[in-house]
Amino acid sequence: MDMDQRADLFETSRRYRELGHYAKAVEGYQHLRQQNPRDLRVIQRLSETLVAQGYAEKALDLLSELPDDIDGAQHPEAPSLLRSAVDIARCLLEPVVTQSFDKPFEKARRIFITVPRHVEDVDSISDAVDADIYYCRLLLLEAFWLAVEYRRCIPSVEGLKLLNKLIKPPVAPLVTAHAKLEISNASGSLGLKCERNTLLSEAKEIYEHEGHCHGALDASFALACNRMAHDQFGKAEEGSAIPCFENLYKQYEELDFPRGYEMCLSKQLAAIDSPAMFNQQMEILGKMQELSKKLGTKLIHTECRLDVAARLQERATKYGYILLDMESLWVELRDTDCHYFAGMAARHCSTIYSLQGNGSQASTWAQRCSINYDYCLSKDKLDAAGVAQRANFLLADPKDVVSLELLLNNRETSIQQDLAAGHWTNAAEKSEKLLHNIIAAMKTALDHNDSRIRALVNQIEQLLPRLEEPEALYRRVNLTVCQMRLAMAEAATTSSCDPELRGLATMEKVLELCTRNGKTSESVKLMLNGAMLVNNMFEKEPCGTKFKECYDFWKKVRDECEKLNGIGHLKWASHGRARCIYRAWVKGIGPSFVTSDVVLRELMELKKLCNDERSELSILGGLDAIETKRSMASQLVVRDMNEMAITVCITKPLKTELWEWVQEAKARSVSDLMGLGILLPQKLRQRINGDTTLEAMLTHEADLTRRLQQQGDRMDRLRTRRELDRLLDSMRGHDLFEELLSLREGRPLTLREAQEMTSAKVDGSSGVLRAIVLVDWFTCAGEICMIAVRSLGEPELFRTGRRISEVLEWTKTHLDDNEARYTALRPFDSEECVLRQLDFLVEPLQRFCKREDILVLLPTGPMHSIPLHALWIRWREELIESNPVIHCASLTTLMQCVRKTKELRVQQSASQRTVVAVYEPSNQVSFSKEEQDAIYKWADGLARDYDLAALKGPDVKRQDFVSALSQAGWFHFHGHCLFDQSAVTNQRLLLGEEQVSIKDLFATPLKSPHVTLVACNSASQSITAGNEPLGLVTALLCAGASSVVGTIWPTPSSVGRLFSSSFYNEVSTNAEDGVVNLAVAVREAVRDIKWKPETRHPYFWASFVLHGSWECISAVKKAPIAADGGKVRA
Repeated sequence: MDMDQRADLFETSRRYRELGHYAKAVEGYQHLRQQNPRDLRVIQRLSETLVAQGYAEKALDLLSELPDDIDGAQHPEAPSLLRSAVDIARCLLEPVVTQSFDKPFEKARRIFITVPRHVEDVDSISDAVDADIYYCRLLLLEAFWLAVEYRRCIPSVEGLKLLNKLIKPPVAPLVTAHAKLEISNASGSLGLKCERNTLLSEAKEIYEHEGHCHGALDASFALACNRMAHDQFGKAEEGSAIPCFENLYKQYEELDFPRGYEMCLSKQLAAIDSPAMFNQQMEILGKMQELSKKLGTKLIHTECRLDVAARLQERATKYGYILLDMESLWVELRDTDCHYFAGMAARHCSTIYSLQGNGSQASTWAQRCSINYDYCLSKDKLDAAGVAQRANFLLADPKDVVSLELLLNNRETSIQQDLAAGHWTNAAEKSEKLLHNIIAAMKTALDHNDSRIRALVNQIEQLLPRLEEPEALYRRVNLTVCQMRLAMAEAATTSSCDPELRGLATMEKVLELCTRNGKTSESVKLMLNGAMLVNNMFEKEPCGTKFKECYDFWKKVRDECEKLNGIGHLKWASHGRARCIYRAWVKGIGPSFVTSDVVLRELMELKKLCNDERSELSILGGLDAIETKRSMASQLVVRDMNEMAITVCITKPLKTELWEWVQEAKARSVSDLMGLGILLPQKLRQRINGDTTLEAMLTHEADLTRRLQQQGDRMDRLRTRRELDRLLDSMRGHDLFEELLSLREGRPLTLREAQEMTSAKVDGSSGVLRAIVLVDWFTCAGEICMIAVRSLGEPELFRTGRRISEVLEWTKTHLDDNEARYTALRPFDSEECVLRQLDFLVEPLQRFCKREDILVLLPTGPMHSIPLHALWIRWREELIESNPVIHCASLTTLMQCVRKTKELRVQQSASQRTVVAVYEPSNQVSFSKEEQDAIYKWADGLARDYDLAALKGPDVKRQDFVSALSQAGWFHFHGHCLFDQSAVTNQRLLLGEEQVSIKDLFATPLKSPHVTLVACNSASQSITAGNEPLGLVTALLCAGASSVVGTIWPTPSSVGRLFSSSFYNEVSTNAEDGVVNLAVAVREAVRDIKWKPETRHPYFWASFVLHGSWECISAVKKAPIAADGGKVRA
């Protein structure tokens, strides 16, 4: 090929690229390169075309493989501007492909400063310009990824003005078309009004006239996305507004233009702005992930993930997904120098945990955000400080005025730093957050902040003109919300409605701006706070007219929330409307339709939303899900909902409905997680036998559940959970799966199911007729109440007339301190024992249950730490003497445990039996060499007598413990447990130099074993509002155990050995048909201790409790005697 032919082919390839025919351009450049592999100009144009086509990784590989001696210099002694430009281009590609910034930036800077600025020939000038352009693009990339948090903030309004100049003559037609396309896209990002569709149609015409390969297709796709964004608004049915893009996708594939496909996926993702379209968003993100792997554009996919998280967070929905995805992203990036993205992911996590009330996790992620932002701009460092301060406010004691003042002062200092640096958006955001914190703290001792509040309001108002839209409107809305809350605070000090009316007037002005600009999310935020002001006016003037105004306002707010379809906003709106109707019912005002049935129906709708929100967090799994859901159960909405429903049911009275609402308020987070491990009921297995479709569903569901329980990688969990949710949706279409899915999803037990479970049965080992009695304590307006069900009977309500605050004070005095507990429970169990002060808690049971009934005790609040079985049910008769006892967090968890045992009995699967004994010196616990010798000797004897595998001594490692537990059908541990009520997640079992933590147990799938933990405080748990427990027992039950025996306070090791010996003797000798009654076995073991003179005091025997199923497959039997007198090993 001669020089002229090469020049022609070069020009033809350039023209192909200009018109978007990238595949043909690449083909031409590659042909030229084959003729001369060292032609740097051809290599440069080929790499640029590959980038334009979308193959960023191929372009980077091409440039990275260049030998050092190819420099394109005309004179050997002169530096090559072309090579400098190409090397800077490679630096520009590296962040996009590798998500690594520091090294390419530094290398590009070193190259750039060596580029000569005084050149004469045309080629050198062109190369210098290329070098400048590449470097400026690199700086723009740095600024783009580091300087902004949300895509909606870019491009700027100034950038739009520049683009508008390019649509006027004498600009070249294709440049005009590109400019119109960009103006349309940018206007959408900035929320500005313009004829976007007109601009796109005009651009499409120009592209078609000029023969551009994909310009018209790009415009068509943008038009389709605009229609989709408009049409989907307000649609309730998921997927109803998604047009068919498959034809457009195919056209991009036919053009071999993956970058266009990628950009259009990004546009479609941005257009789907409704949480109702969540599955579609996930589908698009999945396509983008596959495409990014193919093209090597990791950074673009990462940015889209962050964008989706930001939009979902703004809509107050899918918090579980956001947490899982952002935590996964942070893990991916933490060892890279992609600090801004890693910090942004951590920032999202901290914000969500703050919204859920989980201060500990919010603080942890705020620290991670700060570590990453330390490498970024000063603006970001100050932003990280604000995130940390928000988490600190959550952790702060609201009564600690000194600490609160210190936090407020720190945030004020941070704001001043932002103002000094000209970071107006940061300063505005922190000012409004500080204002919000002060308003929240005004309920305590910080009511003297009037001047501080006025200063902050003035400061924000002065900052607003410095902000660009839509940021200015967003901040204006937040300021208005704060002003409305101030009006609420002022309203509490007067009977006049003037403060509320002023707050509503302020709202109306800004609401009009939001409506005019189509900002539905901001409108909802304003209306929610406005509704609270209207509700306040109804409380001050309770009459039919005010009720109607309040009800209509809440209805309007709820309708707006349904358009957004975000659970968070919808939950608050439903709570407001339900409370409005409840207050009308209490006061006996309003229309005749305000009945108890209507109130309960409204509360049922609210309950469904709360359940959906909690279900979203199940995606986290394990300890993370438990902790976050426990925080959620403490939220005002949930507590208020249960209190209103229980009050209505007691007032009517509606005993059946009351029983079911009490179940709603108990340990829902535990039952959610335990549901994943439920085995398939035998009767269901028989009914679907032979139906290949249903069998395939069950097989797939079992596989996904197993993977979900075993996966540690968060992205793997996310994908598996989404697949499982889709499968469960399909299974809901089959009536046969209703019972199974009810168990899987941890739905509260119905009364019918409870009655079936409590039917009387004959204990085969003793011949005693035993009924199961379910005893549930709860509170109503602070009063302790009890509701109980026996056999097939109806629920019975008992009111004690005593306050839960009395019990709380008793536990603080007698149980919270080890020395106080020892002193209080050491005396004989007589009239003088402090336990007599609490006998009223069980006194109603003597009239309701019979001797030898099995009592399932479900305490509430501080009662979880009380040995209820040690209270007197009759004169000088403890509950444990009268009845076998089980402790449980909720009836749903009990049913799940019972199901596991029943299915195991059907399957008769073999499993290991293991005893682990570790009693070693440690600076964290007391030690006795004599006791150590006694324990290890006892463990050897136990293993020999009952045919158990034994692990003991200092050589037992965490992995040994976990492995044995995961394979066990019966597991016994004797040793030390560390427990701190203030940091319950640190509860752990000691193994010589290693430990087994709660987190380890959550992550260990079990085969439904019985577990005995003879260790101090092994059954002690932390209980939050909503009766949400967390401790070793919770971890074991969620991991799959069917029952757990432990202690609720420190117990002498020698007493633990005594209990275990009696327990194993009872288990091995009183089984019937391979099943042992654990409740009876524990009672007999406790009795053996109780009736020995040296351990007669409640301190020794009252700490042992059983959680979970009362029945267990009898895996422990006396080893048979051989002819020679030795034991026969199985």
